[in-house]
Amino acid sequence: MKAMLASLTTKQFTFFIGPAMPQKDYLKVGKRLAEAGKLIPHIDDIFSVQDTAKAIAYAIEAHPQGKLVIKTDF
Repeated sequence: MKAMLASLTTKQFTFFIGPAMPQKDYLKVGKRLAEAGKLIPHIDDIFSVQDTAKAIAYAIEAHPQGKLVIKTDF
């Protein structure tokens, strides 16, 4: 970490965010993981469409630890 921070101040700054080579089939890999039950999202709370404003306020104020779901009834 110290070396990374030090490199930010040098003229030869090189820092990569994310994979160097993008994975073209990431959606297929995600699908296989989800189908195998190995990709399970953590759902913090579920709101109805009528409570969308409450969901947004909750996301801003409470800092949820998982995904917020807005359930559609149509």
